[in-house]
Amino acid sequence: MDRENLVLKDCHVYSVRQGAYSRRDIYISQGRILDTQPKNARVVDLNGAYVHSGFVDAHAHLLGTGIKKGSIDLSEARTIECLEHGLRHSAPLLIARGWDDSKLSFTPNRAMLDRITDKPAILYRRCGHVAVINSAALERFSLKDLEGVDGSSLKTGLLRERALNILSSKMSFTRSELQAFIDLGIQEFISKGITTVHSDDMKSFNDEFLLDIFSAQRKLRIFEKVKTEKPDEISLFDLAKEKENHFFTVGALKVYLDGSLGARTAALLEPYDDDPMNCGMLYMDIEQLEDVVEMAENRSIQVCAHTIGDRSMDVALKGFARIMPHNPLKHRLIHVQTANRKQLRQMRKLDLRATIQPLFFFSDKGISLERLGSERLQIAHPYRAIEEEGIRISLSSDSPVESISIFENLSASDKFFSRSNSIKYYTVEGKDLEGTPRYGEISPGCIADLTIVPLNLLEAEREALLSSEVIMTVVAGNVVFER
Repeated sequence: MDRENLVLKDCHVYSVRQGAYSRRDIYISQGRILDTQPKNARVVDLNGAYVHSGFVDAHAHLLGTGIKKGSIDLSEARTIECLEHGLRHSAPLLIARGWDDSKLSFTPNRAMLDRITDKPAILYRRCGHVAVINSAALERFSLKDLEGVDGSSLKTGLLRERALNILSSKMSFTRSELQAFIDLGIQEFISKGITTVHSDDMKSFNDEFLLDIFSAQRKLRIFEKVKTEKPDEISLFDLAKEKENHFFTVGALKVYLDGSLGARTAALLEPYDDDPMNCGMLYMDIEQLEDVVEMAENRSIQVCAHTIGDRSMDVALKGFARIMPHNPLKHRLIHVQTANRKQLRQMRKLDLRATIQPLFFFSDKGISLERLGSERLQIAHPYRAIEEEGIRISLSSDSPVESISIFENLSASDKFFSRSNSIKYYTVEGKDLEGTPRYGEISPGCIADLTIVPLNLLEAEREALLSSEVIMTVVAGNVVFER
């Protein structure tokens, strides 16, 4: 994609440093902001629209977002009839996502799916940590070895946690299928004003195809986190580094310390309130995490740790205890969905970063009470406490789990932060994790990644915010989306 010269006329231009807008024109050439108008430029009159440095989704799943967009959406299903309607689909393989037992008031099972369809069917719960399969899928993908993996049951068709990784490794897509899914995912992000996504796609299946597709695209900046479990299992990270360019960076290792509250696999210090014999699951112990962190520190690689339960927080804090002072590699904890003040103070002492999803507070509100009970609910979604302790925050959607919309995410963040801080966490802090300087300012020399919206994001009320749509998205000086 050739970089165009661009003039955006009559804009309200936002400065994160000043926390205010100024009305002026913006000049762009060679992917950067200029102080003078370039020659032979495309001129776009924005008529007073509002321009921000491009928004950064600091944790999501680009491929998963595309698969959801190209698959069956069960997020609004509330009855078995809704499931039946959704699965009446022409595709030879039925992949669905978004069912929620708290909405359905039941959990789908293998026998139920067998009655609905004889096509292979895989239905992922909204959290992505549980799925249900039918008999046809079990046979097609030879899944009999998944019995008992993290509590998976072939009798009910319910697969949990690491059983889903094995399922994914047995599900191969053609290059053209992957390309289509990635294209759908990219379009979703840029149409919602996201210019950079910190994605989590590399799980050792279809990876060479994925690397080729990621490194060839020029519409979205991708900061990839590569899943690992052991220090000697990072050959995929090294392979991916060879494909880096200005639009695709392999920046971190991703480790999973536990599961999710919805699936009752988040590791808790005390049993689940609605499952008294269960404290969830730990996927790494302290020593295993220490080994990964030590290797990463020696190689100057950032480590991102998925932690939802307070027991996994304990493991994270001890596993990162010996990192370099001031955390120059910007190691971070993703989710931090259950944590007490003592844990947060230790997190601040280590200078660990937090990548959080405020939308979880609303979507998991009922489940959090059921799983944790009223007393422990006080330490759930501790996002305001994270800010109060001085921990550096970046915002994210965890798409396809939650909405990508910058307006929905900013509205959810109002529960915990000032709007100006939310904008900073959604732009500057995400880019800082990549080592990008001067982000958040639209001034000469800065990269021209921009999100243009129709309203003042500092002052917009919730109703106006949620009814808004992105006008234009600019990445490296090129208009990659316009309404």
